[in-house]
Amino acid sequence: MSIDETTDAMGRFLANVVIGTMEHYQEPKIFLLVCEQLEKINGTAISQFFTSALNLLWPDGVKHEDVLLFLTDAAPYMKNNP
Repeated sequence: MSIDETTDAMGRFLANVVIGTMEHYQEPKIFLLVCEQLEKINGTAISQFFTSALNLLWPDGVKHEDVLLFLTDAAPYMKNNP
């Protein structure tokens, strides 16, 4: 799972969640799970976006143990607790 954010040409903040499988003997499968416009980019917004993405992936209950790897760009707000 990876979250990355960007600003579009109109100055809007966009965040994307990309997920994929981690297959040992097969090519991984990679998917764009969600792309959403955020009001601002900070630790709280990213944390809420992360939670909503997990709920989208597992609507009947988040399977935290199935998130084996989480990648970010290490922006300072990605390391802050909201």
